[in-house]
Amino acid sequence: MSMGGSDNVREYYRLITELDIGDVARDLLAGRITQESRQRLQCDCPHHQSQSRHSLHVMLDKQGWYCFGCGVGGDVLQLVEFVQSGTVTAGQTGPMPDSHRQARDFLAGKAGMPPLSRYGLTQERMEQTENDRSFEIRVKDALTELARYYHQRLKENQEALTWLKDKYAISDETIDDLLIGFADNESGVISALRSGEHGFSKRELSATGAFRPTSQDGLNPFFEKRIIFPYWSRGRVVFMIGRKTPWTPDVNWEQGKYKKLPVHDEHQRPYVARFINNAVLFNEDCLLGKPDHIIITEGVTDCIALMQQGFPALSPVTVRIRAADWERLVPKMRGLKTVYICQDNEISEAGLKGALQTARTLAEHKIDTKLVTIPLNEPQQQARQELSRRFNLTAAVGPRELAKLLEGHSDEDIREAETLLANAKIDVNDFFASGNGKAEFEGLLSSACTPVEFGIQSLPEDAPEEERNRQLEPVLAEISAHSPLEQSRLLKLVQERLGKAVPMATLKEQVRSVQQNRRDSAKKEKKKAKRLSGSPPGSCRARVDEVLIDTELENGAPDYTAAAEAAYDWFTANGAQFFHTQTGEPFMYFDNSIYWMDSPDRGRKRQYAAMLYKHTGMVPTSNGGRTFFEVLPSLAMIRGQVRDHFSWLHSDISNFTVYFNLNNQDHEIARITPDGIEILKNGGNADGIILDGSRKMKPLKFLKEASPEEADKLLVDLLINNMTCSQGDRFLILSWLTCFLLIDFSGTRPMTRFEGSAGSGKTTASKLISALLYGEPQHKKATDAANYTDGSQNPLIVLDNIEVKQMTEDLTTFMLTSITGIAKEKRKSGTDSETVTERTKCLLNTTGIEPLCGELSEIQSRSFVINFDIGNQGNDCFIESDVIAALQRNRDLIISALMKRTSEVLAMMKDGMRTQAMKLLHEALGNHDKRRCNEYLSLMYLMLLAGSSQDQIEQGMSTLAPAFKQQIQTINQTSRETARESNHTATALATLFKAWRTAVEADRKDMYNDRRVDHIQEFIARYQVQPEEDGCLKEVLSRELFVALKRVARDFGLRFEMDSSRQFAQRFANDLETIREAGFDVIISQKRYGTKLYTIQSVE
Repeated sequence: MSMGGSDNVREYYRLITELDIGDVARDLLAGRITQESRQRLQCDCPHHQSQSRHSLHVMLDKQGWYCFGCGVGGDVLQLVEFVQSGTVTAGQTGPMPDSHRQARDFLAGKAGMPPLSRYGLTQERMEQTENDRSFEIRVKDALTELARYYHQRLKENQEALTWLKDKYAISDETIDDLLIGFADNESGVISALRSGEHGFSKRELSATGAFRPTSQDGLNPFFEKRIIFPYWSRGRVVFMIGRKTPWTPDVNWEQGKYKKLPVHDEHQRPYVARFINNAVLFNEDCLLGKPDHIIITEGVTDCIALMQQGFPALSPVTVRIRAADWERLVPKMRGLKTVYICQDNEISEAGLKGALQTARTLAEHKIDTKLVTIPLNEPQQQARQELSRRFNLTAAVGPRELAKLLEGHSDEDIREAETLLANAKIDVNDFFASGNGKAEFEGLLSSACTPVEFGIQSLPEDAPEEERNRQLEPVLAEISAHSPLEQSRLLKLVQERLGKAVPMATLKEQVRSVQQNRRDSAKKEKKKAKRLSGSPPGSCRARVDEVLIDTELENGAPDYTAAAEAAYDWFTANGAQFFHTQTGEPFMYFDNSIYWMDSPDRGRKRQYAAMLYKHTGMVPTSNGGRTFFEVLPSLAMIRGQVRDHFSWLHSDISNFTVYFNLNNQDHEIARITPDGIEILKNGGNADGIILDGSRKMKPLKFLKEASPEEADKLLVDLLINNMTCSQGDRFLILSWLTCFLLIDFSGTRPMTRFEGSAGSGKTTASKLISALLYGEPQHKKATDAANYTDGSQNPLIVLDNIEVKQMTEDLTTFMLTSITGIAKEKRKSGTDSETVTERTKCLLNTTGIEPLCGELSEIQSRSFVINFDIGNQGNDCFIESDVIAALQRNRDLIISALMKRTSEVLAMMKDGMRTQAMKLLHEALGNHDKRRCNEYLSLMYLMLLAGSSQDQIEQGMSTLAPAFKQQIQTINQTSRETARESNHTATALATLFKAWRTAVEADRKDMYNDRRVDHIQEFIARYQVQPEEDGCLKEVLSRELFVALKRVARDFGLRFEMDSSRQFAQRFANDLETIREAGFDVIISQKRYGTKLYTIQSVE
C-alpha cells in the first residue's frame, strides 16, 4: 500500500483497528479472561487489583472495551496500548507517544502489514498523519460525549422519556445501552463539552456536524428537542439521527420526521470533518458477531425493536443500500446464509425495487435474500378499506405523493387521508406492541419469500393492461437473471397470478428481449472499456471519454457539450468551485489555485488550458475542443456564485483579520486574528475564503512552536549582518519587509530602492529578502503585463537594475499602482468596449546604480531610497549560497514567527494603538518628506514594538522611539539629496544662473577690449529673461520662466520633460521645497486676476 495521501493513511488505520477485538484480547489477556459470553469477555485487569477479577470488559458486539476499575476504555488499538503500557492515548493533539506507536505496530503485525514507519514517510508527514488520527479520535469522542449529555437530559425529562417508551416500547436497558437521548440544549450543552476533563475546542465540536459555527465565532446546536439515536461503531459514536417530538420547534427547517447529522460539503458545510458521513449503517457492528443471518429494516426504531428481542438487525434508514456501501458490507456478510429485508406490510414500488437490487447484489456472493412481511391487524385493515373506499388509494402511496393524488380535495380531506395512511401501515414496533414476541417473529422469518416471489405476489390481478405491464417489467427483468429451470418455475407463478391475460409465449419473449438487451449492453460496455483503457478509473478524463463514447454509440457522433457538463460535474464533485465576477469574468478554484476561464491574458489562458488538458485530455484547437472550452465558462456563468476572487492574501479590515495562503500541498491558509493563528483549508473553511496560490512561492508550514525570539536572532544573522547599507537602514528594510501581511491596512505601500555602484551588494540584499518570502531568490526583468500578473499573485516584486532609461510610461504606471494600491483599467483584448481591471497586491523593491526617484517625484515621496556600499560589509566570510540555504532551512520558523508578530500587531491595532502611532509620527516628524508613507510607517512601528514588554510598549506609545525616528530622518535626508541632484527644474535653474554669470563676467572682461559681442544681450535675446544686477530674477511670469529653462536645457543637454507652462507651474509648486533646498530663494506672488509671478535668487 502506498502512503502517498491522507486517504491511504486513514485506510491503514482502518485496517488495523478493524481487527477483531476478541481475537486480540484472547491473545494479550489469555490467562486473565474470567468469564466469556457471546457478547463480551470479562477479564482481570493487569493494571489494578480487583476482588471480582472481571472489571475489564471487552464488548465483542460493539468491538470496544472498558475497565471499571481504571475508568478508561476505547477501541482495539487503545486496548493494546493499555495492556502493553498501562496508558491510553486519548484527548490529545499533536504527534502520538511511543506507547501508541508500539500498539499500532503490534496490530499491523497481526494484520500482516509492516509498521507505518517503514512506508518512507517523512518525519513531518508522519507527524501530520498522527495529528490527523488524533483529531479524528477527538471529534468522535466529542460525538460520544454529546450522546452521553443528551442521554442524561432524556433521563431527567420524564415527559420525553414516557413519550419515547409509549411510542416505541424501548426498554430502560436499551436506552442506557445505546445512549439514546433528548436534544435539550437549554442547560448549556456547548459550555459542558468545552469545559471539564475533555475541553473540546470549537473546531472539534463544529467538525462533528452537531454544531454550526456562527458569524460571531459561536456555535449553534444542530438538533433541537428531538430524540437522538446514536450510531455506534467499535465503541464510539460516529453518527446521529434525530426523531421529531411534540416539543420540536414548529419552524420550517424542523418539519421532517427524522433529521440526520449533516455531513461534509465543500460549499455548504466545509467545517464538518470528512470522516463524519452517513455510510455506516445503524447497528452495523452486529456483523462483527458473525451471525448466520441478519435482518435489514428501513427504520432505526424497527431495528432497535428487533435488537431488544435478540435478533441481529441493522438499518440503512432508507429503502435501499447504496452501491458505495456494498464495497464495505459484502466482505462482512460473506458468512451469512440469509439476509431478511423487513418492510412495512404493503411495500412501495421504490421499496420493491430496492429489495430486488439488494437481492441481485447479494446473489452474486451466494447470499440468499428474502422479504419479511408483517401481517395486518384489524386497525390497519380498516384504515386501508377507508383509504380505498373514500380516496381510491393504497397504503403504498408515499406522503409526498398523497398531496399530488388528492389535488382538488379540501384541506380537511387531505388531513384525514394522511391520518388513514399513517394508520394503514404496520411496522416491527407495532408487531411487538400488539403482544407478539420473538417466537412469532421467527415464524414470519420461516415464511419469508424471495423478493422476486414477493414481486409476483404483488402483481395486480385486475389492473388495466398498461398499469399491469408497467409493474410486470421489473419482475420479468429480475426473472431473466435466473437459470432456465428457475425461470420456468417463476413464469408459471406469474401466469397463475395473472391468469391467462398474458400468454406464456409472450412472457418468455419478454424475458428473451431483456436478456438480449443485457447482452447488447455488455458488448457496449466491453467496447467502451477497451477505448477507456488508457484513462485512470474515476478520473475526469475517464468520465469525459465515457460520455463521448456513449453519445457516439447512441447518436453516431460524440456530444462535446454533454462531455463538458460531465467534466463540470466531476470538477465540482472533486472540490472545484466555480464563480464569476460582477463584470462577468468566469473563474474556478481547484487544487489550491484559481484559474481564469475566459481571460485575454496569455499567461492565465495557458495555465487554464494546461490544467484542463491534464484532467480531460481536451485542447481548445480542435472542433470538439472549442465547444468543450466554450461550454465550461458558460456553465460557470450560469451555475457559479458571484464573487470577486482573492489573491494570495485577503484582509477583513473591520475585524482585524488576515488570511494568508501557505501554498502547501495540504491547501492550508492561515487565519491571523488578534487572538492568534488558526490553520484552515483553502476553499473548505467556515469563513468561505478562497485564496489564489502563488506559482513562485515555495510551500510554507506553520510551526506552532516557532519562537519569535529565535526568529529575531536568525534575521540578524542571515539578513541584517549580510547587508552593505548603514546599520539603521538595515533595520528599516527589515521593518518594511516584516509588514508584508499587513499591506491591505495601508493605502500606500512604500517601494524600497537599493542604489549603489556595481558590486556594492544591492542585488545580493534583494536576493536575500526575496529568498525569505519565496524560498528562493526572485529578481527579474519582465514585461509590464507579467509585472501585473506577478504583482497580483505574489507578496514581493523585485525589479533588478532599473535605471532612468528603463522608466517607460507603463513601468512608471505599474510602480505607482503597486505603491498606492489603486487599480489600472484597460481595454479588454479583442473587444472595443469591455475593460479589465489590473490590481496588484505586493511590496515592490528595485535596484539600480543611478538615482531614480528624483526623476519621478510621485514615486520619490512614497519610496525609501537606501544607499549600498561594499565598504559597509561586516561579514568577511559571506558566501551568498550558504546564507540563502540557511534562509531556506529556517524559512518556516521565521515566517511562522512573523505571523505571530502580525497577530500581536493586529491586537494592538484593535486596541487603538495605531491611531496613537500616527499621532507620534506627526508630532515627531511633522510635515516630513515621507508623510505619504505614514500609514505604513505606523505599521512598521507597531511591528517594532510587538513582542516587547508591557512597559516598553507603553513607553513606545508615549514617545516615538529615537532609533525609529532617526531611521526616518535618514531616509528623508537621502531623498532630499537625491531630489536636489536630479530635479529637472533645480538643475535647469542652476544652469540658467550660471549662464547669466558667465555672460556678465565675459562682458566685464571685454569692456577694455575692442568688444564685438554683447554677451548679456545675447543671453536676454536667447532666454527672454533679464536678471537684476544682483542676479535675481524678479517677478517673472511662469510662461517666461518655462521658455527660459526649456531653452537652457536644450542648449546644455539637460533633461527637462515638461511640455507647457501650465504643467511647469504645477510641477514647480509640487517641487518647491526641493528647489529651495537646492540653493534658491523663491517668492511666488500674484498679479490681478491670479497671474503668478516668480522671484528667484540663487544662494551662493
